[in-house]
Amino acid sequence: MITLLACAALSLQDPERLVQSITEQLRATPQRADLWHARAKARRDLDDAVGAVADVSEAIRLSPFDPSLRVTRARLLSAQGRWPEVVADATDGLAIAPGDAELLVLRAQARRMLGRLDLAERDADAAVAAGGSPESLVERAWMRAFRGEWAKLLEDATAAGKARPDWVEPILLQGVARREQGDWDQAIERFSEAIRLDPRHALAYLNRGRAQAEKRVFEEAFRDLTRAIELDRELAEAYAQRGRVRSERGDPQGAIEDLTRAVQLAPRRGESYLLRALAYERQGETALAAGDANVAVAMGVADARLYCLLARIDERRAAWDALRDHARRAAELRPQDAEPHRLLGRAQNALGDAQAALASFTRAIESDPADWRAYVERANFHVNSKHLDAAVADCTKALELQPGAVQAHVLRGHAQFLLGRLDEALADCERALALDSQQAVALLVRARALAAKGEKQRALDDCKAALKLASSWAWTHVTAGIVLHLAGDHEEAVKSLTRAIQLAPGEAEAYAYRGRANLAMRRYRSAGEDLDRAVSLNPDLAKELERELQELKSRRE
Repeated sequence: MITLLACAALSLQDPERLVQSITEQLRATPQRADLWHARAKARRDLDDAVGAVADVSEAIRLSPFDPSLRVTRARLLSAQGRWPEVVADATDGLAIAPGDAELLVLRAQARRMLGRLDLAERDADAAVAAGGSPESLVERAWMRAFRGEWAKLLEDATAAGKARPDWVEPILLQGVARREQGDWDQAIERFSEAIRLDPRHALAYLNRGRAQAEKRVFEEAFRDLTRAIELDRELAEAYAQRGRVRSERGDPQGAIEDLTRAVQLAPRRGESYLLRALAYERQGETALAAGDANVAVAMGVADARLYCLLARIDERRAAWDALRDHARRAAELRPQDAEPHRLLGRAQNALGDAQAALASFTRAIESDPADWRAYVERANFHVNSKHLDAAVADCTKALELQPGAVQAHVLRGHAQFLLGRLDEALADCERALALDSQQAVALLVRARALAAKGEKQRALDDCKAALKLASSWAWTHVTAGIVLHLAGDHEEAVKSLTRAIQLAPGEAEAYAYRGRANLAMRRYRSAGEDLDRAVSLNPDLAKELERELQELKSRRE
């Protein structure tokens, strides 16, 4: 007969032979729980999980009050992800051996996987108090991760790593803590150490890839995430993160493919829907982006990127109330980001709340003084509200931060034109068009400035170019009408301005210049109707149109 000590020695050499030897003994003494237990361990070493669980279950039937048997079966069940059964075995074992650290760790892990974080944390704390084994420290570190307590997580994971320096899991957790603290280089170093210890550890490659992505080193991130997928084809998070990286690299179709696979593997993981929605938006698939974004909301994803995406979709639909609500939610989640405040300002401006809009644009600048787009947004508001010097100042600051910001040149050029600084306006428009020859607004502002300087043919050429690019804009036809009127082609001016009014019936300037063109052609009745309409839409025009209105009045008398 082989003793249990001999069994242990034999298992290191030939687990198959050990199973045979124990089976022979069980034929003679089938009531020995220790033999069933020994065979369970031997079958585990042969990757026979089903047989191992069957054998240890028989041992438990024969000796139900031996806590070590509960530990073995709970470990086998945890390897299979059978978490409710792990909780049951650990609870039975703890009824026999209260305070057993190993059973507490097993139950904490199972409860964590089942989403019972409050109970899991209680077990993890009890396990640490019972002796502070590396396993108990790691389990408590996981609790810290779920609660976002990164400094405490790092403390527990570091202690566990010192106790077991060759164990990958605490090193991974150290890397996670460093990554979440924004210390990308230290995070990458920790994940690299985990890979050194276990070159086939898919989670180590996944996490190093995530850290590389956060550092915006996308080539290295792509390689690590691809390696994680090669090692584990069912690792949904790796597909999700590679999809994110592909999107950042300008490959939205590849991103969508990866993110779709992530959704298939983990359909209840909300972030994959969010990332796919962002990829769809980059491809211009607004309806698909909105669908995925709404699924993410329904799944409880609390991410500013999600609500900014919904706000951008709202803006395309001119759904200003929805835009305001989504932007506010994004600002609540990430008050330090500029984009939510910029979006909120646009909504408030569209809803007629100018003071709130200005406050939001200013808050965007305060949140991120290096975000040149925030200055452009506020400059646009200043142009529309005729605070022209303030608009010039904001555009100048935006260009200091981003010299190639086309929109800043366009807006500053427009403000300079409205201030009567024609040469400065032309210089900004020239620079904008040098950066982007298809900038219709720059062409229109330059046309107005050229016309004001008497260069009517060049102004007409700019209007023709702008009409090819933006014939659906009312302002394009307004500008063309004004230039035609100044060039003396009043009939064509009336046609352009009539088209502008069709596109934007509330455009006061179109009525004003159509009235002037009609007056030049001595169509006094039409001119009077247009000028009266212009003043009713914008009373500030009364002073500008004073001469024309006086002429019509004298003719009526």
